[in-house]
Amino acid sequence: MVETLIWFAVLFAASGILLLERRCLGQSAVVQPLVLCLLAGHFTGYESVGLWMGISLQLLSMGQGHYADWALSGVLSALALAICHRLDLELAVGTPSSIALITIAVLAAILARLLERRLARTDGEVLRSIPPWESDNPTRAFESLVHMRLLRGFLLGGAQAAVGLALATGALLVLDQHTPSSDWATTLGGMAVPALGTAVALGSLSGYRFIGYAGAGMAVMLAAAVMI
Repeated sequence: MVETLIWFAVLFAASGILLLERRCLGQSAVVQPLVLCLLAGHFTGYESVGLWMGISLQLLSMGQGHYADWALSGVLSALALAICHRLDLELAVGTPSSIALITIAVLAAILARLLERRLARTDGEVLRSIPPWESDNPTRAFESLVHMRLLRGFLLGGAQAAVGLALATGALLVLDQHTPSSDWATTLGGMAVPALGTAVALGSLSGYRFIGYAGAGMAVMLAAAVMI
């Protein structure tokens, strides 16, 4: 029990610090899905899965960077690989477990971005109602505001990573008992995820959205995830 609490505290603090950098520097932060997944794959022995997930998430972030918190997706994926290694779970490219993991990471990133926008609107309303520059000590008021947002970003990042990791771990434990019905399903699932990321990235770079290709890629990815 004590060891579990220590691991939880370490993961919470590490996630909060990593995600705080993204919130301070935006999408230009050093913390990127490809870097995090490659490092996690190297240290856990899931090199191919880490490379596959990192490339897929990085491609998605290139095309739709402002729709999701891609640093959170990278942190979740890296932590999930560490959990798989610790629990001795089997993980390979294109299996239901790996596809479910990357799907949870993307959904968590989108929800986190929506929450961040909501909080930003709330902060804007507070600033308009009580402007810090109209206080008796504007410098101290701005310092308090910055400290409050940094603390909130740290705690929020750690909480988001903890909740996402719990969902990912539950999905991995459930799907660990299942294997794809055929090798072609695994191959198809492994190709669908980076293909979807490539379609989104090309759509952003070329000015076209490639809605049809992206929708087809998502459909194939979901079909491969439930194909048992």
